Amino acid sequence: MKYCLFLLSLSLVLFSCEKTESPESKQDILRDGKWAIERVTRTHYATLTTDTLPMQDCQKDNRIVFRAGHDGAHTTGGEKCGAELEEYGFTWGLTDADTKMYIYNAESFLAEKDVNATLEELTNVTLRIKFPQYMVTLEDTGYHTDTTMYFVTLKKR
Repeated sequence: MKYCLFLLSLSLVLFSCEKTESPESKQDILRDGKWAIERVTRTHYATLTTDTLPMQDCQKDNRIVFRAGHDGAHTTGGEKCGAELEEYGFTWGLTDADTKMYIYNAESFLAEKDVNATLEELTNVTLRIKFPQYMVTLEDTGYHTDTTMYFVTLKKR
């Protein structure tokens, strides 16, 4: 009887100490690894056309790194496009319950300097954001605003 109680107590202790894994935060997923831009498409609302921006060979080895403390880096890889630096810094973060993403000082790899994007998808291997670009032009009838929506897909490499 003593042995049965001992074994029962021991099994309760062993099984109650099972570690439960908490899911990774979105910030942890972003910081884990280097990301490569796979595709950039844009939709022009004035003409209702969509196109995919071509990537030059010198851009294909570029990587985006999301570091702790909201610091990030765009590293340009071995093949340079002209007089590129080895690394460009940027600031990033998630807001609105991790549904929005900001990337400031991003002109080295995105169409805008400061981007306030919607987080469309984030998995352990894919990041997809969308953000608008506004162009204001002066025409004979006054100022005209054209909106282009960018969709950027990055893959973890």
